[in-house]
Amino acid sequence: WGGWAFDVESIDSKNHLVKLSRGGFQEARGGAINKNYFYVENVIEELDDDGEFYFDAVNHVLYVYSTNNPQQSVFEAPQLETLVSFRGSVENPVKHITFDGIIFRHSIPTFMSSYEPPPSGDWAIHRGGMIFCDGAENVTISHCILDQPGGNAIFLSNHVKYCTVEFCNILDCGDNAVAAVGSTMYINGTGDTQPSYNLINNNHMAGVGIYGKQVKWVLWTQRQI
Repeated sequence: WGGWAFDVESIDSKNHLVKLSRGGFQEARGGAINKNYFYVENVIEELDDDGEFYFDAVNHVLYVYSTNNPQQSVFEAPQLETLVSFRGSVENPVKHITFDGIIFRHSIPTFMSSYEPPPSGDWAIHRGGMIFCDGAENVTISHCILDQPGGNAIFLSNHVKYCTVEFCNILDCGDNAVAAVGSTMYINGTGDTQPSYNLINNNHMAGVGIYGKQVKWVLWTQRQI
């Protein structure tokens, strides 16, 4: 249904208490967190399986649990949330851009970034993606591979028209594969700030919701402001 994530502020080992700080905004309903299961990451004492890691941010040391020879292994750490961004406006949109046969691989997780609720429902979304378009027309993404985006793979935001996503492989997304989210001023939707006349066609999508759980292969909605 949904999931929350929090930063851990402190741990009281004596009284078996964990104090949480920022978080809980990844969906909009809310509830009793004391009745739910939790998964914890970045705990050095829990390294006991291949591929698990712990990053010591104070000393800048990365610990990796692996049965493979480290000299024969490859370690990759993404640094960017967005690999390609188009930002125009209703009056002056970015136009006539084509990506064909390009591999986009690895972007950082976004589940601790800002989220916003749509005008209805009890869920929320992060307005961002590995490929991000806001104020764009006639953008084509075809025969591309989008591999392991940490959040949304492709995000069509506000005024995006006549854009095409087709014949792509979109793999192992942290959130949605393709999201199209507009904005309205209260109930007035005449500002041309919603994605429209776009084509999402004949793509192979395998794996969404690695981190977020309120996700779809293709999501269409709008936000009321």
